[in-house]
Amino acid sequence: MLALREAECCALARTNYRSTTGAPAGESPAAYARSVRRTAPPFGARALPRLLAPVAFIGLLLSAAWHVGLLFHHDLLGPGGTVLFIGIFVVWFPTVFYLRRFDSTTGQGRRSWKVWLAGGPDWLYPLLQGIVVYAVINFGLGFLGVYSMEGPGFWRMASGHAMVFYGAAWGVAYAAMRREDEGIEWRCQNGHEVPPDAKFCAECGAPVIPPRFVPGAGA
Repeated sequence: MLALREAECCALARTNYRSTTGAPAGESPAAYARSVRRTAPPFGARALPRLLAPVAFIGLLLSAAWHVGLLFHHDLLGPGGTVLFIGIFVVWFPTVFYLRRFDSTTGQGRRSWKVWLAGGPDWLYPLLQGIVVYAVINFGLGFLGVYSMEGPGFWRMASGHAMVFYGAAWGVAYAAMRREDEGIEWRCQNGHEVPPDAKFCAECGAPVIPPRFVPGAGA
Protein backbone atom coordinates (compact mmCIF):
# COMPACT_ATOMS: atom_id res chain seq x y z
CA MET A 1 0.00 0.00 0.00
CA LEU A 2 2.83 2.40 0.86
CA ALA A 3 4.55 1.68 -2.45
CA LEU A 4 1.27 2.36 -4.27
CA ARG A 5 0.91 5.76 -2.57
CA GLU A 6 4.49 6.67 -3.42
CA ALA A 7 3.94 5.75 -7.07
CA GLU A 8 0.79 7.88 -7.18
CA CYS A 9 2.59 10.88 -5.64
CA CYS A 10 5.44 10.54 -8.12
CA ALA A 11 3.01 10.44 -11.02
CA LEU A 12 1.21 13.57 -9.82
CA ALA A 13 4.49 15.39 -9.22
CA ARG A 14 5.16 15.30 -12.95
CA THR A 15 1.94 17.28 -13.58
CA ASN A 16 0.48 20.61 -12.49
CA TYR A 17 -2.14 18.81 -10.41
CA ARG A 18 -3.28 20.22 -7.12
CA SER A 19 -6.23 19.05 -5.08
CA THR A 20 -9.43 20.71 -6.21
CA THR A 21 -11.46 19.48 -3.24
CA GLY A 22 -9.71 21.29 -0.45
CA ALA A 23 -7.31 24.05 0.47
CA PRO A 24 -3.54 23.64 -0.01
CA ALA A 25 -1.54 22.44 2.96
CA GLY A 26 -1.15 25.17 5.58
CA GLU A 27 -3.94 27.31 4.18
CA SER A 28 -7.42 27.48 5.66
CA PRO A 29 -10.41 26.73 3.41
CA ALA A 30 -11.70 30.28 3.92
CA ALA A 31 -8.41 31.82 2.81
CA TYR A 32 -8.29 29.50 -0.20
CA ALA A 33 -11.83 30.49 -1.16
CA ARG A 34 -10.91 34.17 -0.93
CA SER A 35 -7.88 33.58 -3.15
CA VAL A 36 -10.07 31.91 -5.77
CA ARG A 37 -12.62 34.71 -5.66
CA ARG A 38 -9.84 37.23 -6.26
CA THR A 39 -9.30 35.67 -9.68
CA ALA A 40 -12.65 37.02 -10.92
CA PRO A 41 -12.22 39.66 -13.64
CA PRO A 42 -11.75 43.14 -12.17
CA PHE A 43 -14.45 45.71 -12.80
CA GLY A 44 -12.23 47.50 -15.32
CA ALA A 45 -11.89 44.36 -17.44
CA ARG A 46 -15.69 44.24 -17.77
CA ALA A 47 -16.36 47.98 -18.06
CA LEU A 48 -13.60 48.85 -20.53
CA PRO A 49 -15.12 47.06 -23.56
CA ARG A 50 -18.50 48.67 -22.88
CA LEU A 51 -16.90 52.10 -22.88
CA LEU A 52 -14.71 51.43 -25.91
CA ALA A 53 -17.29 49.81 -28.19
CA PRO A 54 -19.59 52.82 -28.79
CA VAL A 55 -16.70 55.31 -29.04
CA ALA A 56 -14.79 53.14 -31.50
CA PHE A 57 -17.93 52.39 -33.52
CA ILE A 58 -18.70 56.10 -33.91
CA GLY A 59 -15.07 56.66 -34.92
CA LEU A 60 -15.36 53.89 -37.51
CA LEU A 61 -18.52 55.37 -39.02
CA LEU A 62 -17.07 58.89 -39.15
CA SER A 63 -13.83 57.60 -40.67
CA ALA A 64 -15.75 55.70 -43.33
CA ALA A 65 -17.90 58.72 -44.17
CA TRP A 66 -14.82 60.96 -44.26
CA HIS A 67 -13.01 58.52 -46.52
CA VAL A 68 -15.91 58.16 -48.96
CA GLY A 69 -16.20 61.93 -49.16
CA LEU A 70 -12.50 62.23 -49.96
CA LEU A 71 -12.85 59.64 -52.72
CA PHE A 72 -15.30 62.05 -54.36
CA HIS A 73 -13.08 65.06 -53.59
CA HIS A 74 -15.22 66.35 -50.75
CA ASP A 75 -13.62 66.79 -47.31
CA LEU A 76 -16.69 66.33 -45.12
CA LEU A 77 -14.90 66.92 -41.81
CA GLY A 78 -12.41 69.64 -42.64
CA PRO A 79 -10.21 70.39 -39.59
CA GLY A 80 -12.29 67.86 -37.64
CA GLY A 81 -10.61 65.13 -39.65
CA THR A 82 -7.34 65.82 -37.84
CA VAL A 83 -9.12 65.44 -34.50
CA LEU A 84 -10.70 62.18 -35.66
CA PHE A 85 -7.34 60.83 -36.77
CA ILE A 86 -5.70 61.71 -33.43
CA GLY A 87 -8.67 60.04 -31.74
CA ILE A 88 -7.25 56.71 -32.89
CA PHE A 89 -4.96 56.80 -29.87
CA VAL A 90 -7.90 57.38 -27.54
CA VAL A 91 -9.34 53.96 -28.41
CA TRP A 92 -6.24 52.05 -29.45
CA PHE A 93 -4.13 52.37 -26.28
CA PRO A 94 -6.97 51.06 -24.05
CA THR A 95 -7.54 48.25 -26.57
CA VAL A 96 -3.88 47.20 -26.40
CA PHE A 97 -4.09 47.37 -22.59
CA TYR A 98 -7.15 45.10 -22.65
CA LEU A 99 -5.48 42.62 -25.00
CA ARG A 100 -2.55 42.21 -22.61
CA ARG A 101 -4.72 39.80 -20.62
CA PHE A 102 -4.37 37.40 -23.57
CA ASP A 103 -0.56 37.67 -23.73
CA SER A 104 0.04 34.20 -22.32
CA THR A 105 -2.83 32.58 -24.21
CA THR A 106 -2.28 33.43 -27.84
CA GLY A 107 0.37 33.35 -30.47
CA GLN A 108 0.65 35.81 -33.28
CA GLY A 109 -1.36 36.67 -36.36
CA ARG A 110 -4.63 35.06 -37.36
CA ARG A 111 -4.93 32.75 -34.35
CA SER A 112 -4.70 35.72 -31.98
CA TRP A 113 -7.51 37.55 -33.76
CA LYS A 114 -9.68 34.44 -33.68
CA VAL A 115 -9.29 34.41 -29.89
CA TRP A 116 -9.73 38.15 -29.43
CA LEU A 117 -12.94 38.09 -31.48
CA ALA A 118 -14.31 34.87 -29.95
CA GLY A 119 -17.96 35.27 -29.07
CA GLY A 120 -18.57 37.83 -31.79
CA PRO A 121 -20.87 37.21 -34.77
CA ASP A 122 -19.50 35.17 -37.68
CA TRP A 123 -19.28 38.22 -39.93
CA LEU A 124 -17.09 40.23 -37.57
CA TYR A 125 -13.72 38.70 -38.48
CA PRO A 126 -14.29 38.86 -42.28
CA LEU A 127 -15.49 42.46 -41.93
CA LEU A 128 -12.32 43.53 -40.14
CA GLN A 129 -10.22 41.56 -42.61
CA GLY A 130 -11.92 43.41 -45.46
CA ILE A 131 -11.21 46.80 -43.86
CA VAL A 132 -7.52 45.92 -43.46
CA VAL A 133 -7.22 44.65 -47.04
CA TYR A 134 -8.93 47.78 -48.37
CA ALA A 135 -6.62 50.06 -46.34
CA VAL A 136 -3.56 48.24 -47.72
CA ILE A 137 -4.84 48.55 -51.31
CA ASN A 138 -5.72 52.21 -50.77
CA PHE A 139 -2.22 52.92 -49.46
CA GLY A 140 -0.67 50.95 -52.32
CA LEU A 141 -2.55 53.01 -54.90
CA GLY A 142 -1.20 56.19 -53.38
CA PHE A 143 2.31 54.76 -53.15
CA LEU A 144 2.18 53.84 -56.84
CA GLY A 145 1.06 57.33 -57.79
CA VAL A 146 -2.53 56.55 -58.74
CA TYR A 147 -3.49 59.47 -56.51
CA SER A 148 -1.35 62.13 -54.87
CA MET A 149 -0.48 61.50 -51.22
CA GLU A 150 -0.24 65.21 -50.55
CA GLY A 151 -3.04 67.50 -49.37
CA PRO A 152 -6.43 65.76 -49.61
CA GLY A 153 -4.68 62.63 -50.87
CA PHE A 154 -2.81 62.32 -47.58
CA TRP A 155 -6.09 62.38 -45.67
CA ARG A 156 -7.54 59.82 -48.06
CA MET A 157 -4.73 57.50 -47.00
CA ALA A 158 -4.99 58.49 -43.34
CA SER A 159 -8.75 57.98 -43.20
CA GLY A 160 -8.31 54.47 -44.56
CA HIS A 161 -5.85 53.71 -41.77
CA ALA A 162 -8.21 55.27 -39.23
CA MET A 163 -10.91 52.83 -40.31
CA VAL A 164 -8.56 49.95 -39.48
CA PHE A 165 -7.76 51.11 -35.95
CA TYR A 166 -11.29 52.17 -35.06
CA GLY A 167 -12.66 48.97 -36.58
CA ALA A 168 -10.23 46.73 -34.71
CA ALA A 169 -10.90 48.49 -31.40
CA TRP A 170 -14.64 48.21 -31.92
CA GLY A 171 -14.44 44.55 -32.95
CA VAL A 172 -12.41 43.53 -29.89
CA ALA A 173 -14.68 45.46 -27.52
CA TYR A 174 -17.88 44.21 -29.18
CA ALA A 175 -16.74 40.59 -29.00
CA ALA A 176 -15.81 41.02 -25.32
CA MET A 177 -19.28 42.40 -24.59
CA ARG A 178 -20.91 39.47 -26.35
CA ARG A 179 -18.78 36.99 -24.39
CA GLU A 180 -19.91 38.53 -21.13
CA ASP A 181 -23.56 38.70 -22.18
CA GLU A 182 -23.56 35.08 -23.36
CA GLY A 183 -21.64 33.77 -20.35
CA ILE A 184 -18.50 32.81 -22.26
CA GLU A 185 -15.49 32.78 -19.96
CA TRP A 186 -12.26 30.80 -19.91
CA ARG A 187 -11.94 29.50 -16.34
CA CYS A 188 -11.15 26.34 -14.48
CA GLN A 189 -13.44 24.76 -11.89
CA ASN A 190 -11.70 26.78 -9.18
CA GLY A 191 -12.24 30.12 -10.93
CA HIS A 192 -8.74 30.77 -12.27
CA GLU A 193 -8.43 32.34 -15.73
CA VAL A 194 -6.99 29.94 -18.32
CA PRO A 195 -5.95 30.12 -21.99
CA PRO A 196 -8.89 29.74 -24.39
CA ASP A 197 -7.63 26.40 -25.72
CA ALA A 198 -6.54 24.92 -22.36
CA LYS A 199 -8.00 21.69 -21.03
CA PHE A 200 -6.56 21.97 -17.51
CA CYS A 201 -5.58 24.91 -15.31
CA ALA A 202 -1.83 25.56 -15.13
CA GLU A 203 -2.25 27.02 -11.63
CA CYS A 204 -4.22 24.30 -9.86
CA GLY A 205 -4.59 21.45 -12.36
CA ALA A 206 -8.39 21.54 -12.28
CA PRO A 207 -10.33 20.84 -15.50
CA VAL A 208 -11.51 23.82 -17.52
CA ILE A 209 -15.24 24.49 -17.47
CA PRO A 210 -16.83 24.45 -20.95
CA PRO A 211 -17.20 28.16 -21.80
CA ARG A 212 -20.96 28.22 -22.28
CA PHE A 213 -21.59 26.55 -18.94
CA VAL A 214 -19.68 28.76 -16.51
CA PRO A 215 -21.88 29.12 -13.43
CA GLY A 216 -23.10 32.66 -12.98
CA ALA A 217 -21.23 34.03 -15.98
CA GLY A 218 -22.82 36.96 -17.69
CA ALA A 219 -25.10 37.60 -14.75
